[in-house]
Amino acid sequence: MYVSIKNLSSPSIINRTRGIINKLCSKMLYDGNLIQEYETTINDLNTAIVDLRGQLAGEKALGSLDKTKILILGSGYMSISIIYGIAKCYGYEKDRIEVHNDYDKNKHFDIRKLQYSTEYKSVFIGPVAHKIVGLGNYDSIIEKIQSEQGYPPFQILKAKSGDLKITKTSLKNAFDNLMHQKMAA
Repeated sequence: MYVSIKNLSSPSIINRTRGIINKLCSKMLYDGNLIQEYETTINDLNTAIVDLRGQLAGEKALGSLDKTKILILGSGYMSISIIYGIAKCYGYEKDRIEVHNDYDKNKHFDIRKLQYSTEYKSVFIGPVAHKIVGLGNYDSIIEKIQSEQGYPPFQILKAKSGDLKITKTSLKNAFDNLMHQKMAA
C-alpha cells in the first residue's frame, strides 16, 4: 500500500500521516511477523513526509540535506533495536543515531566533545551518572549544557512520573519535538 502525498501542502496532512506512521511503528515493534510488510509502507510514508515538509518549507527534501546525528545518552533497559526502530519511524537510519546506554561507560563520556560540534543535531538525555568527565564545577550534564554556549540542542527523556527514563513514549516525544523544531526552522 503506497499513499502518495507528495503534491499536497497542508500541515494537517503531515499530522495525519505522522499518526499513520506511529500506528504502523507500534505494530511493527510488537509483532515481528509483520515487520517486512510494514517496513516498505513506513519507508514510503516517511519519504512522502520528508518531501512534503520540504515543499512546505520551500526547500528540497529536508532529510536528504541533513546528515547530522542524534545522540541518545543515558542508561535504560530498552533494546538498541527498539531505539533504532523508533528513530527509523522518524526518518533517521542507524548511522545517524549514536546510543550511549551503559551507565558505567557513560561516567567516562566526555561531554566537552559535544561543545561546538557540528556532528550532532540534538542530544536526548536520559538517566546518566551525576559525575562524568568534563563537568567541571557543574552538578550534572543537564546543568552544564544549559549553562554554557556551544552545545547542540538537547531534550530530557522523562517518564510520565517525571523521572529521567528512556521509554518508547519519551523517545517518540523527543523525536516529535525535533520534527516540530525542523518544521519551524
